[in-house]
Amino acid sequence: AQIGETKYRTLKEAVEAVGENETITLLGNASGDGIKVPSGKKFTLDLGGFTYEVDGETVGSPGTETNGFQLLKGSDITIKNGKITTDKAKILIQKYCNLTLENVTLIGGEVTQYVLSNNNGTTTLNGSTTITAQGDNVAFDVYYWPNNGYESVTVEIGDEDVEIYGRIEYDHDGTDPEGFKENAKLIIPSGYELKAPEGYEWADYEAGKQILKAITYLAQIGETKYRTLKEAVEAVGENETIT
Repeated sequence: AQIGETKYRTLKEAVEAVGENETITLLGNASGDGIKVPSGKKFTLDLGGFTYEVDGETVGSPGTETNGFQLLKGSDITIKNGKITTDKAKILIQKYCNLTLENVTLIGGEVTQYVLSNNNGTTTLNGSTTITAQGDNVAFDVYYWPNNGYESVTVEIGDEDVEIYGRIEYDHDGTDPEGFKENAKLIIPSGYELKAPEGYEWADYEAGKQILKAITYLAQIGETKYRTLKEAVEAVGENETIT
């Protein structure tokens, strides 16, 4: 890898040395250890059209060192123009900071339970970015985790050229179910094909964008819920009760 005129033998060494707003450029296809980015970093990783494979020691918090990349809260990272893969890491990228992926391909192996795990900050997927999970594994999640000190999480698919292969999880730690509805955002371009999970719908967010919103039900007959009292009255049968 290279920063300015200085070259480094490993990507890990370059990440440790990079300064604010600097760019690390990958100089060829490479494989190596996982990458841990501490808080307070702001830089770009330009993969240069090459592939970085995590096949060495993985990283993470003590006792859960199973990540290919761990990007800690308070950093602002851009990764562009290349591919990151693994057949070893259980989570290819675990991130708690702001992350932009532009023209990046992420491919998890069979052991990779999550290709991209989003627990805090904003993740933006731009250009021809592709995320691929194997089998029933998760391509990416949107996980609200206030119990661990993470205030909010947003994932925005910024371009219609973004392709996702695998499951998407939209979930929370159970400590603030109402806050989850406001603090875990999934935003997609209008017209982008992504099925809303049961109980949710796509709503207008701003020009050209939609946001996932929980459906609000006002009335219920038996086990069936209705969005308005009018709908429930139209559906109610003889001797039934609208609640």
